Amino acid sequence: MNRRKVWCLTLCILSFLFVYAGTATGSVHPQKIIVAAGESSGPFYFLDEEGKPDGWMIDLWELWSKKTGIEVEFRMDTFGNSLKLVRDGEADVHAGCFYSKMRDKFMDYVLPLANVQTHFFTARIIMVSSLCKTFEVSLSAS
Repeated sequence: MNRRKVWCLTLCILSFLFVYAGTATGSVHPQKIIVAAGESSGPFYFLDEEGKPDGWMIDLWELWSKKTGIEVEFRMDTFGNSLKLVRDGEADVHAGCFYSKMRDKFMDYVLPLANVQTHFFTARIIMVSSLCKTFEVSLSAS
């Protein structure tokens, strides 16, 4: 995978696979899954003015819940903490995130749901080209 190409990944398809795999083996569908998400990663997921989960990934998970009959409980936190919820087993899936080698150690990924382009802004004194050649760059407010 090209590191510079930015992909928005979601675990939604993986959840569908879990549901169908459970059906094939005679397992019972879960009554509820816990979906972790960042609270300030709009337009994907964020807390609205009333403190409720919102965004197009939230809408997608709510539609998935409606179609499967499996309740979705959202756990919103800082983006870093939302990843920890999945890593520590306190959430079943993440609402959607970009691929990284670090996350690949504790998450499974599916095909991209959307191609997302992001931008990087910095002061003129920072040589961005040398920074990107030296480090794998990933930014988050958390």
